Amino acid sequence: MNRVHAPNSTRIYFSLELYNVPPFDTPYEFDKLRRLEVKYHHLCDHTVIQDKNRALYLADYNHVDFDKMNWIYLPVSIKGDVNTGKSTYLHKRLHLDLSKKIILNYGMVAERRYSVEVASVLNNLDPQYIPVFHARVNEEVVDKIRLFDNIVLSQDFIKESDLNNLISSGYIGISIYNNDDKNNKFTILSSEKNARYCQNGIPFICLYSSETNAIYQQLKYFEMVGSLEEIPEAIAKIDRNYSGYQKNAIEAFNKFYSFDNNFPHLLKEIE
Repeated sequence: MNRVHAPNSTRIYFSLELYNVPPFDTPYEFDKLRRLEVKYHHLCDHTVIQDKNRALYLADYNHVDFDKMNWIYLPVSIKGDVNTGKSTYLHKRLHLDLSKKIILNYGMVAERRYSVEVASVLNNLDPQYIPVFHARVNEEVVDKIRLFDNIVLSQDFIKESDLNNLISSGYIGISIYNNDDKNNKFTILSSEKNARYCQNGIPFICLYSSETNAIYQQLKYFEMVGSLEEIPEAIAKIDRNYSGYQKNAIEAFNKFYSFDNNFPHLLKEIE
């Protein structure tokens, strides 16, 4: 924080998360970091952030003049091309019926992400679908999910080179974040799982928000639900026009989430 900058250097604030609740053990630690964050954000020439909704919130939170800051919008971006092929990676790894359509919950499981409630809903899906949670280990939550008869857990670490094979063996993705705070509410362009689903042509389901709906109106590559109980209906809706959603997911990757497409724009803005 106290490094000396060259006189003509460009200072960039790169925002990854919106920490509007103290994630630290003591308020003192949080307050100290907040003071540093605000101080150095004001000294920056550019702010890189995923989208305008997050920028507006961050400007207010850090008391930065939105109109005077140069905001550069960079959604969470993944390197590489789209993967249009379907795999049977999870079917074979977990010994699943190849005819089953995997409803994939990829990523963290946690109480605050409604993981147990999502599992409860998915547990009662039509038998043509099989829900798979490929998740980081959170034993307390995983133990609760394990009680559901029709939920399959995949917890083994895999090679990064196998990640697209794993995700492309899914049929529809689950991307549920709570809407209780802005960091989780504004996730449509800031969630890595959304980017990875799209890279592999996997449409997904998320919670409704007006901000997410604005993206939906541009390109329908996911479906939104107002409550978790609506997930089966959203799955059925996607399934009825699967090729259309799949095509849109691939288009969304190229439009929003491709590192190769996004990074040149970032460099141009900084120049």
